[in-house]
Amino acid sequence: MTLKIFTTSRQIRRWLEGIDNSFLDKHYTIGEFLKKIVVVDNKKFIDEDLRKKYLFEAVKNVDLKKLGISDNFVDFFYDSDFIFSFFNEMFLERANIDNIILNDVYLDYEAHLAILKEILNNYKALLEKDGYIDRFLIEDFRINKGLLEGIKEIELKLDGYLSRFDIEVLEKIELPIKIYFNVDKFNKSLIEKSLQISLKENKRYIYDFKNKK
Repeated sequence: MTLKIFTTSRQIRRWLEGIDNSFLDKHYTIGEFLKKIVVVDNKKFIDEDLRKKYLFEAVKNVDLKKLGISDNFVDFFYDSDFIFSFFNEMFLERANIDNIILNDVYLDYEAHLAILKEILNNYKALLEKDGYIDRFLIEDFRINKGLLEGIKEIELKLDGYLSRFDIEVLEKIELPIKIYFNVDKFNKSLIEKSLQISLKENKRYIYDFKNKK
């Protein structure tokens, strides 16, 4: 059986419309796949609502006004999306906040980054105390091999590009992986950077991830 991974649910619906439903390959969006395939031993992934309560606890002694964020719980509940988005983007590209602070490009934001670092450390400590982990705090992980039982190969229909974390996960999977994508002037440099290959615009590609061809 082939495991098909799509970037969006819309791609899955489009694929399902055009095939015989008598036999279906296994399929996920890339977000669903990453949640199921990544395992962090001895940790529970925190759910969406609970994580905001932990984050609010983590900012109690932090000057949020410097970030333009209210310390009122109701307002913070919505504003917290900004903080989570920042941490998630940093995680996906495996960026270290200390390196960002030291980067000349971000000197004007040094105070803001220092506050975000304090929040991140507080949040991580609170989660560790109760045995939780957030996805953007993943460091070491293993692959859920049970999810891949009966799978001969993986086909990834890419619409966009792969983050460094995506690549890290794929590299740990011991199966043939083919990545299907179209290249245009908007995504060319992003895909080239993530896959470390040279591409031509207005072309369709099938990339053999394991053999780098």
